Amino acid sequence: MTSSTYPNWIRNTSVAAISAIVLSGCLSEESEEKSFNGGGGTSTSDVVLRGSVGDGPVVNADIRVYGASGTLMAELQSDANASYNITLSTVSSDFPLSLEAQNGTDLVTNLAPDFALKGAALSSGGESIANLSPFSTIAVALAKKMSGGATSNNLRSAENTVATILNSGLDSLMASGPSATPIGADNVTEMVKASETLSELVRRSRDLLTAAGFSSSG
Repeated sequence: MTSSTYPNWIRNTSVAAISAIVLSGCLSEESEEKSFNGGGGTSTSDVVLRGSVGDGPVVNADIRVYGASGTLMAELQSDANASYNITLSTVSSDFPLSLEAQNGTDLVTNLAPDFALKGAALSSGGESIANLSPFSTIAVALAKKMSGGATSNNLRSAENTVATILNSGLDSLMASGPSATPIGADNVTEMVKASETLSELVRRSRDLLTAAGFSSSG
């Protein structure tokens, strides 16, 4: 579904609502990983977890990976290509995994990102791609507000809502979503431009809402 399908009042209301969620959730330093709800299962398997980190590409970002119960499972950093790759021993009840990236250097601004980037890994089989971007950050916050919390289904639905209504220039990345699509030479420019556009919306929304009396640590 394209953004033109939505009447302007729905789009405007959604932008305001999602921006409010960003202010109260995404830009807060409070951890809410325990609202990620996993299923059952105890069979252990290795999962390759990889993805990109960026508003603009962020190198040396501090990444934490949490299981569905909120247990810290891994700590690592993004590399010189603003990517990460780690193999984890997991059980199905660990999913969806939640991820958070802070600090590091944004190669567009040469500054540290001014809000934490969050995301989720939904697949428990073999390999799972979880790109951390403004799209995934807002999707996580939105999913947590949905009935049932940040389940895998709610996370998928939330990302579709965010990518559609707050598209910001996504094109080829719409098919499989900006969070689960491998980022490479053929789509990195699209991802960076769209992420930068959405981040600017987040910042302006944050500043306007803060000026109106809402508090934020982002």
